[in-house]
Amino acid sequence: MKKHIPQLFWIYVISVILQSVLPIGGNFDKIKIGLGPVALRMDYFLHACMFLFFFLIYIVAVWFNAPLFKLNARRNLFLLTFSLAIITECLQLLTPYRSFYLLDMVSNMAGVGIGMIVSIRASTG
Repeated sequence: MKKHIPQLFWIYVISVILQSVLPIGGNFDKIKIGLGPVALRMDYFLHACMFLFFFLIYIVAVWFNAPLFKLNARRNLFLLTFSLAIITECLQLLTPYRSFYLLDMVSNMAGVGIGMIVSIRASTG
């Protein structure tokens, strides 16, 4: 299991990039979660979860002593996910069947931020 964690991580990186440019259907932007004025579009929630999941993989890798990066793992993970949060949304500008949405990018960044907080809390406590 230990040796497969980094491989699974990089497969997930590739799948996030692919899902951002492939024509994937779904009406997640029509589904709302929450109550009344606090309702949030489901697709924003999914964007955040997609980037939060990177940090959950990181936590599992730390638990199994299976480093994802040779040095400065959390910093490098932050830089990678922060870059991916921007790049995956900008890639959609290049496709005729996907659209760039600033709030999607903000949701990606929220997942990165929450992931950083969770990974820091997991390592300190």
